[in-house]
Amino acid sequence: INRNETSIQSTNRIARGHIGVLGNIIFEVSSETVMTFKDYSRKIGAKITSHEVIGTKPVVEFIAPELQTISFKIQLSGELGINPLEEIDRIEKMCETGEVNHLIIGNTVIGENQWIIESVAEDETIYLPTGEILYTVLSLTLKEYV
Repeated sequence: INRNETSIQSTNRIARGHIGVLGNIIFEVSSETVMTFKDYSRKIGAKITSHEVIGTKPVVEFIAPELQTISFKIQLSGELGINPLEEIDRIEKMCETGEVNHLIIGNTVIGENQWIIESVAEDETIYLPTGEILYTVLSLTLKEYV
């Protein structure tokens, strides 16, 4: 068990067949449904400043850690048991209402804090002749919520 999981394991324990969760978004692969992510990237940084000194190199000073960010893409396909429009609406609402959640991949809680969806973008979308979405890829950017 990850060091952070014990405080939330009763509410967000990963079920069998699930890859991970972000609030009510469940990443899973089963015989009925495939909803996965790709291109996962996590950025951790520090605020650093330099102070000029006459006649020598600047002095570097650590100020504080930066808020971490995570980005990944979610593939939503009607052919894989997902209703892309419903998922888009649900994820957009999470972003627009400022919903804050733990991100869990496997049984590992990612980061020490929760995450907020900072942005959602539709990268590629395939429509059926009826105008319904058959397939789309959403790009999500999460920011550490402190």
